[in-house]
Amino acid sequence: MMGLLGGLLSDAAGAIGEAGRRVRTAKREQANMSPELQQAIERLIQQAEAGDIEAMGRLADAYIEGTQLRYDPDEACRWWTAAAQAGHVNSMYNLGLLYHGDVSKHYFNPELAGYWLSEASIRGDIEAKEVLDRHYKYSNFSQKWKRR
Repeated sequence: MMGLLGGLLSDAAGAIGEAGRRVRTAKREQANMSPELQQAIERLIQQAEAGDIEAMGRLADAYIEGTQLRYDPDEACRWWTAAAQAGHVNSMYNLGLLYHGDVSKHYFNPELAGYWLSEASIRGDIEAKEVLDRHYKYSNFSQKWKRR
């Protein structure tokens, strides 16, 4: 029982530490922004945290572009995943590219790339279908996406 409690406490401490890191980083970023840009970013973050899937996608884009916010593929992945799971097709496509290795080699995962490109393709994203057809195939035997 103590092992389970210790694990839960450790997980909670890690989450608190991560939240603190994000707050400190956001404050450093805002110190270098114009007041107008600060307000726009704060509004975007509030909208994304409130569940606005368009805002989630735009916030992820800002993190991956690294122009208005720091380049942070982890944050981009987090927000694209949240938006994709909520049905945002462009975020599905972007996750597919992220896991394909086009955005960051750190995230290379052919199975997830195929999955998200397929989801975007099913919902009508033509570019996702082109990337999927060119680079991936689905194995009915293993029931996984594989890179060609």
